[in-house]
Amino acid sequence: MTSGIFGTVSFKDGYASQRYTGVFSDNDHGDGQACRSIRSPSSSAIFSASTPQRNAQVPSLWQSRDGGGLLAVHGEIILRNGNLLVEKNWEGSVLESLIASPKQTANSFDGAFVLAFYNERFRTLLLASDRFGNFALDYRLLKDGISFSTLASSLAHLNGHGTLDKVGLA
Repeated sequence: MTSGIFGTVSFKDGYASQRYTGVFSDNDHGDGQACRSIRSPSSSAIFSASTPQRNAQVPSLWQSRDGGGLLAVHGEIILRNGNLLVEKNWEGSVLESLIASPKQTANSFDGAFVLAFYNERFRTLLLASDRFGNFALDYRLLKDGISFSTLASSLAHLNGHGTLDKVGLA
């Protein structure tokens, strides 16, 4: 499996976390693949990142101090000022800009990346990629929400109940 980001947003509070229970967790799956997950306070959204090697760079997962803003980034984002987006500089003006005008903010980013940003207060999800589409980011609309992934095979294996097939992720 390659490294990537995955997630789901549900229209029902608490439902997203039930979908991923036992699939993605903050541990090593025993095959050397490290996974990490974050979820919104109401558990209506959960984002996960995975990498196939322990020492490889895991895609970034950041959560705002109040927990209501979730950001998953695969690749590298360069801000307008030329700085690389890192955890210590996302909480201030970047988070505020994503909340105020998500599309305009994402359009101002440079680099090779895909990102997912969830704003729990407004229940909005932004999926974006760089201008050249260096990384794939696919999504699947569900009866009660949306799931996204940098690996299309993981979405292809969503069954009718919204759970992921581990074989489809391999």
